[in-house]
Amino acid sequence: MSYPDSITLGMAIVQSGFLNDYPGFSINDGKFGVFGSIKPLDTVMQDNDRIEIYRPLIYDPKTSRRRRAIHRQKARNIKKKVPISDRTQ
Repeated sequence: MSYPDSITLGMAIVQSGFLNDYPGFSINDGKFGVFGSIKPLDTVMQDNDRIEIYRPLIYDPKTSRRRRAIHRQKARNIKKKVPISDRTQ
């Protein structure tokens, strides 16, 4: 896509059509960045800047990792026919 020379981060997000594709996402509530660092919406973009859109996590990564580990352990123990507890600590 081609944009004017002095476009801001917020203008680029709106013009990209991202908000039309994801109507539940609000530009005021989201966090946005350029190359891995969070930037305000009035940041002037440079050539070849990569815009990143951050959303809140749905699940806690530690809990998800723990649940996957339990699932893998259960799968291994089913083959060995060893009972396992479902409790996590």
